Amino acid sequence: MTTVKGKTTMKCLVFLLACCRTAGLQAQTWSTASPDGNILAKVTLENGSLSYAATLKGEDILSAASMGIELEAADGRFTTGLKSAGQSDAKIDETYAMPVGKRTRCVNRANEKTLSFKNAEGRGMDLVVRVYDDGVAWRYRIKGKGSARVRSEASAFNVASGQAGWLQNYENAYERPYNKTNGGKPRVRYAFPAMFESKNGWVLLTEASVYDYSGAGLIGGAKPFSFTVAPMGGGADIARPWASPWRVAIIARRPGAIVESTLVQNLNPACEIKDTSWITPGATTFPWLTARLGNKDPKRMKQFVDLAAKMGWKWLEFDIPLAAGNGRAITKFEQWSKVPWIPELVKYASSKGIKCYGWDHWRNLDSPEKCEKILGWYVKHGIKGIKIDFLNSDSQERFKYRTFVVRQCADRKLMLSFHGAAAPRGQQRRWPHIATVEGVMGEEWYTFGKRTPGPLHNVSLAFTRNVVGSMDYHGTTFSMKPRGAARKTTDAHEMALAVVFESGWQCISVSPEGMKGHPAGGFLKDIPTAWDDIKAISGRPDEYVALARRKGRKWYLAGINAGKARTVRIPMDFLSNGEYKAAIYRDGKAGATPTETEVLVETVNVDKTTVHELQMQADGGFGIVLEARTAR
Repeated sequence: MTTVKGKTTMKCLVFLLACCRTAGLQAQTWSTASPDGNILAKVTLENGSLSYAATLKGEDILSAASMGIELEAADGRFTTGLKSAGQSDAKIDETYAMPVGKRTRCVNRANEKTLSFKNAEGRGMDLVVRVYDDGVAWRYRIKGKGSARVRSEASAFNVASGQAGWLQNYENAYERPYNKTNGGKPRVRYAFPAMFESKNGWVLLTEASVYDYSGAGLIGGAKPFSFTVAPMGGGADIARPWASPWRVAIIARRPGAIVESTLVQNLNPACEIKDTSWITPGATTFPWLTARLGNKDPKRMKQFVDLAAKMGWKWLEFDIPLAAGNGRAITKFEQWSKVPWIPELVKYASSKGIKCYGWDHWRNLDSPEKCEKILGWYVKHGIKGIKIDFLNSDSQERFKYRTFVVRQCADRKLMLSFHGAAAPRGQQRRWPHIATVEGVMGEEWYTFGKRTPGPLHNVSLAFTRNVVGSMDYHGTTFSMKPRGAARKTTDAHEMALAVVFESGWQCISVSPEGMKGHPAGGFLKDIPTAWDDIKAISGRPDEYVALARRKGRKWYLAGINAGKARTVRIPMDFLSNGEYKAAIYRDGKAGATPTETEVLVETVNVDKTTVHELQMQADGGFGIVLEARTAR
């Protein structure tokens, strides 16, 4: 009897211990909702590892995916063995001004939850989660002291009920098309950003606030809509305490809401330039695209200056190192700085109200001494900006270089752009003198005779690359002669790109001859490049896009089409009270080749109750300028 009782007691003890262990391993879940309550993010700690998921209006939009990061240090594993060590909540609620971009007044509003964890060695990590009305973002904060190297990251994205994706196969200059896919393929590398259609909404995946770290992208997982985050420029060293870049998912019911989002920009540090009055975005002529040797011909360059002045454009891109030598190969400072007509052209442009920006290889600007030599010469001779080319890397070294050179330019009140570079991660908020960034397959590819941008590519860019920051596409060309495939877009399509695409330096890539008497001139004259507001009207990345941008009291509407002709309905409900004059620029000859297309112009009166229907021809486009007729 005693033995039986002993066995029974032992079984009870084992059962109780098992229950205790199970209770200790039970999943812990923390939830955070967006300010409007439509998006809910849940973080779960189970068996020592982290995962998250998100819903949109109660429906799955991001299904459970892993989180965590590992350092090469012996105590640096934050993917397993984690224990909760506290939490705190905060609200982000601020507005800030932007002299460049899709809005001059931006709202940064989110609910934030910080979850603290200890790993098996007792080292601390915070997981910071923000939930916005238009998305979710998180970052890791590693505590402690001392340097370390990041070994790997466990961050992943799983798009719930995925139906289609628009993905760019990775290359370090980001100059490939966004292809519509049925999701990713295992072990294939894709660039940020990446766009997805789900049964329950739309998602754009990317990252934000990358400065002294390597740029990341996506690697396709075992399932089509599953991805892991991975560095695309090699490993990175950090100094603890350290905060990682943000991992970002912009989320919306309709694709146009993603186009309108400034979430990536919001996640960056505040502007560090106290006086931004010298930052003056504007349209620019781009002689190189239509006159390859124009940069060595002062007479030809003056013709482009005169064109800019006539059209109310504010800038001239002057590829100064091409002014010496054969006009094709980049020449050294010691050679081009002795060309006497360069300062003379800059003075001529200034007399017409046109500012010049130059161009150079980043290797010629990679030290304080080199910057002083070249940028100092720019300042002395009145050149107001520079395009820095051939970065072609997501490495930590190259991101650190950006930090260095933007400050060199800011110290001299020079605007700049990055060419041959990674797509932006929202850095314009911190440094709004970054006028634009390439990181796109633009219309210069027509001159290379290889892959070429077409109407479908252009439409997809409005929903992908251009969402995350200004885009130096150098489009709107009517007279360029392609070396490869002929242009498929109509002139109205090309004209509309100046509004559909946002760029602080908006290259209008026309020649003086191509612009002379062109009916699109009325739409392009005095065209703004920094906007007060944006409204995406309709479209999707595999069909067409129609959107509106406002500057002051004037609205510019534009649309571009890919494929078959279609009718677009444009509700004017975004207008204020009163009557508006609408100057409509649209395609003429239906079915004509691009060299035969016409841009027709008509004027009608509209108000906020108007729903205008407009026919876009195949691969065509339109533009509308709306000006108030009556007081509001």
